[in-house]
Parts: sequence; structure tokens; C-alpha cells
Amino acid sequence: MGEFATHRDVQLLAIGAGPSNLALAVALDELAPDDVAAESLVIEQAEAVAWQPGLLLPWTTTQVSFLKDLVTLRNPQSRFSFLNFLHSVGRLARVPQMASTRSGRFGV
Repeated sequence: MGEFATHRDVQLLAIGAGPSNLALAVALDELAPDDVAAESLVIEQAEAVAWQPGLLLPWTTTQVSFLKDLVTLRNPQSRFSFLNFLHSVGRLARVPQMASTRSGRFGV
């Protein structure tokens, strides 16, 4: 448990930094009153968050459209959405040229 194993009162505790709790954290950041967002905590067992470690094989595609990133459908203008990421790195223009909204494991 290390240095973070101290007593702390929270309004919301999310266990595990998986897709649903990351989406919850984004929703809290964007929608919740400041005190709720500030008094919320996501805890993760692993030292770092990794998306399917060891499974990012170059010839595979994602199983779910990036439009279903648990942020875009709730708020298409979110700074956390994958489309916003593509725009910020200058790769959004590639999306209409794609045959599918299921991108390769290494992105668009």
C-alpha cells in the first residue's frame, strides 16, 4: 500500500482505473461540483495504468469503435475524447478516409 495508505475521507471512491472508472473520472471533472470532483478518488492496484498490456499486436484492430470511447457520446466536445486527441495532434483529417471506425491498435 505504500505512502498513500493514509486515512482520507472521500465523497466518491472508484476502485480500479479501467474504462468505466476513467469515464467516471472524466464525467466528474466536467460535470460535478468542484467539491465532489476534488473529494473523489480512483485507486488502482497496478503502479501504472496500461491498456491491455502485452496485447497491442500490430495486425489487430480494436473491438469497439473509438466513437464509443465512453466520453464522446456523452460530450463530443470533451477535451478527453479520442476525436479531440486526433484533432490536437493533427490527425483528425484521416478519420473520414478510414474504411472503419475501428482503428488499429496503434491508433489512427
